[in-house]
Amino acid sequence: MHVAALDLGTNTFHLLIGRIESGVCVYVHRTRCRVMLGREGMASGQISKAAFGRAKEAIRELKAIWTSWQVSHVWVAATSAFREATNGHELLKALQSEAHISARVLSGKEEARLIGEGVQAALTKTDISSYLVMDIGGGSTEFILASKGETHGLYSYEIGAQRLYERFSKEDPLSSQTQRALSAYLTPILADLLQLVAQHKPKHLIGTSGTFNTLYDVYAAQSGAPSRRSKAQWIFPIPKPFFEQTTQRFITSSYAERLAMAGIPYERARLIPFGGFLIQWICTRYHFAHQHLCTFALKEGLITQGIQTLT
Repeated sequence: MHVAALDLGTNTFHLLIGRIESGVCVYVHRTRCRVMLGREGMASGQISKAAFGRAKEAIRELKAIWTSWQVSHVWVAATSAFREATNGHELLKALQSEAHISARVLSGKEEARLIGEGVQAALTKTDISSYLVMDIGGGSTEFILASKGETHGLYSYEIGAQRLYERFSKEDPLSSQTQRALSAYLTPILADLLQLVAQHKPKHLIGTSGTFNTLYDVYAAQSGAPSRRSKAQWIFPIPKPFFEQTTQRFITSSYAERLAMAGIPYERARLIPFGGFLIQWICTRYHFAHQHLCTFALKEGLITQGIQTLT
């Protein structure tokens, strides 16, 4: 039996298909469609007509894929843009009608919980016991603080890379003045998170999704490290010196320089300074011993939860 998870994100719609074998899900196909729901401006609080069109085209393409795999269950979750835009529910209703699916808009905490479940599934064969998960999306950024299978905190903030890009100067590269403004903006928002992190002292920072995927891809391109697309590995360490140097490069380089970096796809080059700034901001306020990419996140959490409803 094949099952699927569909993550309707602010910038990208992600599809994950798995095959259930003896109660265990083996992931067999991944694909994504760029939709950029905030491209015409998230500051207006509305998803544009052009973005509606991109989203409908994407859902038709993704439905054709899961239909070809004869998927029996599709679990669908919509995130930041859908919960924050005044017409987010209108778009979701249109997509449900287009693809004949049932979907729901996740609250920020629900999104963080499902990301945490996905990461936990990837950690079963590791010795990582205390960690902070950081998932930078286009609309929101989620944090999950956990140790030894116990969750200490679930946080979701509307400070995704696209939102920060819209809110702050679009200069290239980011000036020192803009970086100071970003820091002043983040300080009160993330104060409670930092307090809890200081209390529990996690040893590991685990990044998931966009900016962290790109960070690892740059590392793999330069070092010859294994591809994150490996089906046998889901946790990928990133050496601390490279981690720190490359996040700094993301922030201070120009758009042209980022495009020239092996491992950075053109569609991420515009927003990645803001993702890099978020990572650096956290890591200069709390020093982690180890940094990793985890390729499991929301989609894997959705499937983990969905399978439980089938038993």
